[in-house]
Amino acid sequence: MDHALLRRIVARYPTASAWDRFHLRQRLQRCPYESLLPFIPQQGRLLDIGCGFAHFGCFLRETRPGLDYWGADIDTRKIGLAQATSLRVFAGDVRAWPGLPRHFIAVTMLDVLYLLPDELQKELFDFACGRLERSAEAVLVLKVLPPLKGWWRWQTLLQESAMVRLGKTRDSGALHCSQDPSTYMRWATEHGLEGKEVNVATTPPSSVLVFTIEDAGETR
Repeated sequence: MDHALLRRIVARYPTASAWDRFHLRQRLQRCPYESLLPFIPQQGRLLDIGCGFAHFGCFLRETRPGLDYWGADIDTRKIGLAQATSLRVFAGDVRAWPGLPRHFIAVTMLDVLYLLPDELQKELFDFACGRLERSAEAVLVLKVLPPLKGWWRWQTLLQESAMVRLGKTRDSGALHCSQDPSTYMRWATEHGLEGKEVNVATTPPSSVLVFTIEDAGETR
C-alpha cells in the first residue's frame, strides 16, 4: 500500500494506542486491499462483516468514495476505536443490527471465516448471500485461508492465539477452520451465485473468492 495512503488511514484513529496503530499498519501493509478494488463497485451500499477496526472502510473512503460503508464486528473494543473514523459501524452480531438495509451492492468478509466453526460459517455465508442485491453489479467477496498444513498452520495458530490471549482480538474458539474454496463455491450455488478464486500473494498464502449473480440480466 502507498505509504501516504497508509498514514492517512492510521491518522483516522486518534485514540488508538501505539499497539493498535502498529496492528493497523501491519494489517494494511499485509492485506492486498488494492487487489480487491477491481471487484468492488464504485457506488451503492457495502456491508463489511467482521470489519474489526473498519480499516477496510477507511481504505474504501479513499479509493471508492461513492460507496456507503456499513461495518459490523463482535469485538466492541475495535468498534469503539472505529467509531472515531465517522464510519457507520455496529458492535455485535451483524444479524442483530437494527435498521440494517435489506440489500447491498457488495458484501465482504475478509479473514473472518477461518475464525468460526463450520456451522456458523454457513449461517453467515447464507446471511451475506441473502443481503445481496439481485443485480449484475452485486458482488460477495471473501478473503479466506485455505486449510493450512505444516509450518503455516502452526505459525498462524501461534499468531492468532497470542492476539486472543493479549485481548487484542476476539475469536469463537475455533481457529483455522477455513473450508476448501470448493465448499464455498458449492454453498454459493444454493443462492444462484457463481464464483471464481483469485490467488493472492500473502503470508500465509490466501485466496480471494468473488461471487456474482448468475443470469443477473434476467433479474434486473
